[in-house]
Amino acid sequence: MQKIPHHRSPVILKPYQEKAWLRINTPLTDVTAMLQTFDFTQMDVYPVDPKIKSIYEDNSALILSLGEHLNSDQDVNVKDQFK
Repeated sequence: MQKIPHHRSPVILKPYQEKAWLRINTPLTDVTAMLQTFDFTQMDVYPVDPKIKSIYEDNSALILSLGEHLNSDQDVNVKDQFK
């Protein structure tokens, strides 16, 4: 994640964790247990339009790649991680 020039990191959950993450009464210990480092080689990371930070922008083009993928030399297969 060091290659991503941002001070926040996404939370990447497995499908079976999603409901617990969104449930208001999930114990904090269960929530923090979900905060595990995700294998960077399993991500397809690329720069996007800075306008994505704006609450006034609502355009799917904002997530299109604006440059080289940060791990383009890797064979990224995210779906296998979530089976």
